[in-house]
Amino acid sequence: MSQSEHMTTWKDLHERRREVLQTIDGEYDYDDTFARSDVDSHLGDDDNTTTRTLNRLDEEDNYLNRVATGGGPLLVAQREQGEDRTASRPPAQEDLAREMVNEENLPLTPENYDWAEDDSRNAFAAEFNQRASNTTLRPTWTRNRYELVEGAKNEIQQED
Repeated sequence: MSQSEHMTTWKDLHERRREVLQTIDGEYDYDDTFARSDVDSHLGDDDNTTTRTLNRLDEEDNYLNRVATGGGPLLVAQREQGEDRTASRPPAQEDLAREMVNEENLPLTPENYDWAEDDSRNAFAAEFNQRASNTTLRPTWTRNRYELVEGAKNEIQQED
């Protein structure tokens, strides 16, 4: 049985879900993956979607596949010179912070922060960023990533 046989019929989709799917269809191919923020960049400044909408298009309507589940903390070191670096687990984030402190020759002590706590990670990054000249630390989170299921483009384009 094809995936499209399990999809909610186009006319039964909420208008907002149709709008989001039309945007996705216009911007992405089957083999492309995207996150909510990627879709938002094509919707316009005041017309953002939500992770909940994308999850429902996956779980309830079967137009999308969630191919990666987000929710884990990341620390990104964005460097003016050299490659950006990322670390995901708290001990690796602390190690990355220590490396960047040493590289920037700053009087900060990453060991004094709780890398498992979001507020603590943010506080360290803010203090680091005020003092650093060549690197910016950005605490963030991994994101859910989605792709269109086989047959979704046909359903969407038939109704355009």
